[in-house]
Amino acid sequence: MSIYDLAGRFVRTLLDSPHPPGIYTVQWDGKDKEGHKVKNGIYFCRLEVDGGIVGKIKMVKTR
Repeated sequence: MSIYDLAGRFVRTLLDSPHPPGIYTVQWDGKDKEGHKVKNGIYFCRLEVDGGIVGKIKMVKTR
């Protein structure tokens, strides 16, 4: 599970390990891979399985 900005640039990986089927909650702290706060704007969270995108949500970051 990774975060990308509106231009499609990689921001940060949130999860990168196998999980059994189930319902999970993942929270993003609004920081990039280096720990810096990202600017306000539109971001996408992508869920990939075996190299293919299986889910994508749009998020709006404010403050």
